[in-house]
Amino acid sequence: MLKTKNMNFFDKLNRNILQNQSLLFVGLDPNPEMMPVRYESEELIAGLEKWLQFIIAETADFVCAYKPTIGFYEALGIPGLELLYKTLAAIPAHIPIILDAKHSDLNTSTIFARTVFYRMANGCNHSQSLYRTRSCSTFFSLSG
Repeated sequence: MLKTKNMNFFDKLNRNILQNQSLLFVGLDPNPEMMPVRYESEELIAGLEKWLQFIIAETADFVCAYKPTIGFYEALGIPGLELLYKTLAAIPAHIPIILDAKHSDLNTSTIFARTVFYRMANGCNHSQSLYRTRSCSTFFSLSG
């Protein structure tokens, strides 16, 4: 068994690149809009968890790293953050994790907008908190 406890991120990354002959990293984003149909009959968080577990199990021998985007987990509230912890714990210790903590990019702006306007703000106008112009259209379309 390979010791990984004292390996830093770059040691793990380089080891996986060499071992798997791969520069592939896999995003672990619990986006309900992208969840396969076979997981939709489950309770949402349980379905997302099973889907992410499946992705990890099927790709661990091929990746150099995993990249969960924290915003997708935040948008699911406390259950989403609990899902993040479970997802991180499921990643084998020898695989490095790139925790994507940016907000308001094109891939996540829709789910953030829904969270802000439908779950958190309950109709309040929070447009002054927008950071990037390219994601504003999504927020403005939902702000009514």
